[in-house]
Amino acid sequence: MAPPSRVEHYVGMDFKVGDDAKYQAAKPDIFWDGVTIPLADASVDCAMATGGTLPGPQAVLREIPRVPRPGGHVFPSRSVPVAFARCPLR
Repeated sequence: MAPPSRVEHYVGMDFKVGDDAKYQAAKPDIFWDGVTIPLADASVDCAMATGGTLPGPQAVLREIPRVPRPGGHVFPSRSVPVAFARCPLR
């Protein structure tokens, strides 16, 4: 990223599909089941939620705030803001 970014590392996450050919151009760093984010509590400075079809959207919306460190941020995009408005996060 261009200055003044202090980003040191990105972690990409996606659903695992049966065919790895989908990931020829760019494979995610980690895969998840769509319900539990496979990262430790308070392990990232920022999380970006891009929405899409999730097997348990309310469970995911409760899971997202677990991952950022205290003072960290969550940036929802696409359809996620509507879901945030309908689901308590804690």
